[in-house]
Amino acid sequence: MSEESINAAAEQKVSHEFFAQNASIGSWIDKRPSGSEIRHAMLVIEEPEVPAAQRQPQGRFAIISQGPELHTKITDIIADRIPIAADMKTNFALGRAVHIRIEQIDPEGKRQVIHEGSVSFLELTR
Repeated sequence: MSEESINAAAEQKVSHEFFAQNASIGSWIDKRPSGSEIRHAMLVIEEPEVPAAQRQPQGRFAIISQGPELHTKITDIIADRIPIAADMKTNFALGRAVHIRIEQIDPEGKRQVIHEGSVSFLELTR
C-alpha cells in the first residue's frame, strides 16, 4: 500500500463536527430517462457553522461526519468559497456515501442522537 493510499484511508476515519440550527434527513430522487427512480439519503441543514474555540456554538444540532467530503463542503460554503444566496435552498452531491450522526443539543448542552446513517447529498439553507 502506498503512502498516499494510507493517508487517504486515515482521512476517511477522521470525525468532523459542525453545528446547524436545524438538521434532518430527506431524500434526493434521481429520475432516470427510463422512468425509474433511485432514492438517495440527503442531509438537510439550515444555518450551518463550524466550531470556534472562542465561543460556544449556537446551533441546536451537531452533525458529526466521517471523512472530509461533507465538512469541506460546509466550510467552503461558510467561507463563501461556494457562494449561495441567503434563504435559498441549495443541493450538492457529495461524491460518495458519507456516514453521519445528527445529535440534538438541549439548552443544558446535553446531546441526544436523532439519526445515524449514510448520506450522498446535501440540501443547505443559509
